[in-house]
Amino acid sequence: MSKRTNQILAGVLLLQITLGVIVFWPSSNAAEAQPLLPDVTAEDVTGISVMNAEEEQILVEKVNGEWVLPQADNYPVREEKAPNFLEKVLNVTTERLVTRTESSQKRLQVDDEDFQRLVTLYTTDSTYAFYIGSSPSYGRAHVRLQGESETYLTDEISSSDASVRADAWVDTQYVSVDPNDVVRMTLENPNGEFVFEQDDDGWSYLGLGPDEEVNETMMQNVVFRASSITLLRPLGKEEKEEYGLDDPTAVVTLETEEKTVTLTIGGLSENDYYYIKSSESPYYVEASKNILDSNLINKTHEDFIKEPPTPTPENGGE
Repeated sequence: MSKRTNQILAGVLLLQITLGVIVFWPSSNAAEAQPLLPDVTAEDVTGISVMNAEEEQILVEKVNGEWVLPQADNYPVREEKAPNFLEKVLNVTTERLVTRTESSQKRLQVDDEDFQRLVTLYTTDSTYAFYIGSSPSYGRAHVRLQGESETYLTDEISSSDASVRADAWVDTQYVSVDPNDVVRMTLENPNGEFVFEQDDDGWSYLGLGPDEEVNETMMQNVVFRASSITLLRPLGKEEKEEYGLDDPTAVVTLETEEKTVTLTIGGLSENDYYYIKSSESPYYVEASKNILDSNLINKTHEDFIKEPPTPTPENGGE
């Protein structure tokens, strides 16, 4: 009797496992599969919005045929970024159905309140929105069309493709000067003014004392860092008092044979980034505090001087 009971229980357990696999394993609906957004083409889309669960959001729009960030006075988006993103979105299909139950949406992070990303596409006459949820394996994610109960699995897009950070959408190179072309650099920071010049014999530091020797590696590193500044977030073309550029933290001037580029570093934003402005750009932007502090703002005269060699003790150190 006991043996018979065990056989029945084993059969019930096997049946439960089989039902679980059937219910939760992505089903292939190749014959019925269609695009998640069947009524949208890339040419139709005039705007893209991406938001995370913390309500951080980025908005991208097409203006006069070019993709821009409207919240930053139409700062240009990288040429290939929006088309590549739309290609990923429009390649998502309904081939692999995961579940039709609303109760599973929170677990898969495609719920109206609990999601990884909410992506919205705008056309001239309509709006289309879908959620990107959890990733069961690398390169895959759950997706659900807003207003629908079905959740699908896709390997076309994941939350990492849908960033809410501006630096994922724009060219982050804000200051770009070939350091080989720089003939003179001036750095003004809270510790003083430092001037470096380059000629056919190399770089020289004009602040050397009579018994001092320049630290060439440090000097060249500062010139290199000042010649290539990346942004974290573009702000727009309007200067605001909060940027602190009237009383700057530091000013960098790079002179070449053809031009002079001035970088003004202001105060800190609420994100703990520096507000900065280049004379070559109409845009104000935010940049990394750590990078600017360590490479420019906190530099002192002593950083550019070689430490004198330690004297050799006489009489064997006695």
